[in-house]
Amino acid sequence: MEVEAEGRKPGKVAVDEGRHLPVRAGALGRVPGSILLAAGLGLVLRLLFLGNKSLWLDEAWSVMVALGDVGDLWSGVADKMNPPGYYLLLMPWVRVNQSEFWLRLPSVLFGVAAIPLIFSLARLLHSEAVGTSAAWLLSLSPIHVWYSQEARGYSLLIVLALGSAIALLQALRRFDRRAWAAHAVLTAAAFYIHYSAVWILLFQSLAVVLEISRTGMSFRRVSATAISLLVAGLAFLPWLSSPAAGAFFARASIGGLYPAQFLAQRLGVSPELALLLIVTALAFIAAALMLCAYFVLRNRHRLGALRDPSRFGAGVLILMLVALAASVVPRAHSVKRSNLIPWTFGLLALAWVFPWRLPIPRALRALPALSLLLSVVNVTLIPKDEWRQAIQFIHAHQQPGDVTWLLSDYLRAPYLYYDRGRSDWTGVSPEMTDDELEGVLPASR
Repeated sequence: MEVEAEGRKPGKVAVDEGRHLPVRAGALGRVPGSILLAAGLGLVLRLLFLGNKSLWLDEAWSVMVALGDVGDLWSGVADKMNPPGYYLLLMPWVRVNQSEFWLRLPSVLFGVAAIPLIFSLARLLHSEAVGTSAAWLLSLSPIHVWYSQEARGYSLLIVLALGSAIALLQALRRFDRRAWAAHAVLTAAAFYIHYSAVWILLFQSLAVVLEISRTGMSFRRVSATAISLLVAGLAFLPWLSSPAAGAFFARASIGGLYPAQFLAQRLGVSPELALLLIVTALAFIAAALMLCAYFVLRNRHRLGALRDPSRFGAGVLILMLVALAASVVPRAHSVKRSNLIPWTFGLLALAWVFPWRLPIPRALRALPALSLLLSVVNVTLIPKDEWRQAIQFIHAHQQPGDVTWLLSDYLRAPYLYYDRGRSDWTGVSPEMTDDELEGVLPASR
């Protein structure tokens, strides 16, 4: 459709179905006041009681690694499970202050930054109405609020995932070299934050398929996408050759990853079988998404039927309610954080089915209200490991010559953070015999 807006040249626009406002398809454009309000409320939620809970194991580990040497990141001495990106950003930050509030503040800021980004991405993909719904759903999302209050890199990962998707769409539509460069840099940066960034490749592939369906893209643009991803891969290659990355993939190959161990304990199977089940499930998800993309290509005229709430709205709402309930279940951290990217892009799909419009549909009144309630529950009632209270108990009851035994070496991170060198400690293994334990105590005094 061709329109001419004041002060702009005629061009193709996407029509906002909820408010019937023209939205330029190729630019980010302005951020409406409603999105700034969503970001403001998101900021309040993410700052709420930010320093009240103790740092749990992974957060304390972030502090310990950030206080160490850069060389220890490469060698794997500091951490064998994560790329170094977040730790490198945290290193100067922990030198300023080490309170719980200060350590979690960067995650809060990244979490808030994701709100206008998801709005911009949804508007590029469809319309301002979809973008408004997506922004409010993310702003109030319990799982996003939770990980925006954690001293880890997950909220930054979402920012990079959304930013790389926006850059890709801009590059595809305008063939802008700067957008291609931004896409490569942001995609590579996401992989340097967390290995679950592999989800980005799947959703970017879907974006390319949708753009082909919408515009019939040329081979030149598809090739440029492949080249941009290749550049991102080459930028990540130095880390893949590091001893730390080698140790991670060695554990992955034998089912030693925590998600595999967690599933193995719950199902009573071997970690290797659990890892195979996880990989199989991910393969099925990828295949299902690709089949959906194929359906879009072959049946573009039927695509609108998928957005009919009277047909599919109930099923979508049920899935969303189940996901919301799961997001406030204590523990299962490895499952939640590994699926933050699918969750975020899933909110885009939900917003597409329920775009913002007046009068506000019941679903758009109920979902944000429920999300807000569960976010407050997450912030106020769902506990983290109470290391602060545990160390205070030790300090209150320890006697001269007492030694604290930690059953696993990795528990030293939260212990050292709260102990501040006030008591002696030593690490022991649950497999040690009584004689071996007797031998540890005198030697550690």
